[in-house]
Amino acid sequence: MVLKVGAVVPHRPRWACARRKPGRFGTTAPTSIGVFLFTLLLLSLPLRAHDPYTSWAEAKLLADKLELTLTLARSSAHDLLPDAKKLPPITPENYAEFAPKLRAVAADLIRLSAGGKPLKLVSGEAKISGDNDITFTLSYAKPAASPLRFVADYLGYLVDGHVGTIVVSGPAGEDIGWSPVTMDQPVFQVALPAPAPAAKSQK
Repeated sequence: MVLKVGAVVPHRPRWACARRKPGRFGTTAPTSIGVFLFTLLLLSLPLRAHDPYTSWAEAKLLADKLELTLTLARSSAHDLLPDAKKLPPITPENYAEFAPKLRAVAADLIRLSAGGKPLKLVSGEAKISGDNDITFTLSYAKPAASPLRFVADYLGYLVDGHVGTIVVSGPAGEDIGWSPVTMDQPVFQVALPAPAPAAKSQK
């Protein structure tokens, strides 16, 4: 497993730029031991319930695409929306009103690239999971080259101290890599396994 954390690329989504404090988003800083220990604690939580200080992203490499699910607290999802301060809290009762707004920001949550080329977002959905969480399901074109790079732009909207976790797995659920991400360190890069050699035909 190879983990590399690189510098943040200069681009910022329009909606993140509008609300991020100057000088904070888009910088890098070493990830502390405390963040790693905190993330290990998150990994041990079976239900992965979320408060405003945690989020969980799981990327699965499937046969024809990459599917990424991002789960975070309702209050955190609410903060992703334009004019969030003018909107009521998200609840199970009013979720139908918020669903189109959440789908509209799905494309700006996490930037993915493979081999230095952006991965195309094919579809994005959002649903309420249980009473406390919102889960985004994002489908991307299958990565054709390594490394696979994540830039968690959504962190620029959330409270200071928020720690996300990105986990990458293969088609059979095998672990490829994982890393915590924060507002100051929102980039995670991982090498993809080499494709299996083609089976030789029997003569």
